[in-house]
Amino acid sequence: MFSRKRLLVAGSLAAVAALSLAATAESDAPVEDPKSLVLALVPSQDQGALVDTAAPLTDFLTEELGIEVTGVVSKDYQASVEAMGAGQA
Repeated sequence: MFSRKRLLVAGSLAAVAALSLAATAESDAPVEDPKSLVLALVPSQDQGALVDTAAPLTDFLTEELGIEVTGVVSKDYQASVEAMGAGQA
């Protein structure tokens, strides 16, 4: 089981990695800063517990990044991938 601190660190690293990848995408158009982020979370056990555990992470990221970060729990990994592909996460 992960501690809240470990979850915050892991989530922060994931968010930074995602932002870095988005910033390095090849395009001629200038990249604008996002107005909000949706963090897709994949449950390993209890979905409800993950929502409660993710709240401190999304609150922390919102405060540190200065934009609204929302956590959504998908039913499985594939649903998260599809949400990312559709621009929903």
